[in-house]
Amino acid sequence: MFDPNNFAGDPYGGGTNQLGHVTFGAAISGALLLGFGLVLGVLLAAALVACWEVYQRKFRGATLLDMKADIAYWLVGVVSWGGICWAVGPAWYLALWPWVPCVAFVVEYARIERA
Repeated sequence: MFDPNNFAGDPYGGGTNQLGHVTFGAAISGALLLGFGLVLGVLLAAALVACWEVYQRKFRGATLLDMKADIAYWLVGVVSWGGICWAVGPAWYLALWPWVPCVAFVVEYARIERA
């Protein structure tokens, strides 16, 4: 799950991988904007995911194309969720909604991995 992969020949795997980047990006953005405010939270989330992908490139063998694509999809989640939370206003609990599919993913991943 945390190993770099460009999903050559596996478009479904690649698509679900990038959907995960968008969803987890939104979740990270939501959590950080609750703690640090909208602008700083979104900037911190963007920096965090970019640093993760640079780490993957430098130390884990990710290709340049994989790194760029992953950063782009992470940022779609980070920025779009920040925009949604800005538009909705004081409904702070909405900021946490992306954690619902993230938790469902982790639970199901662990269940299948153990089987």
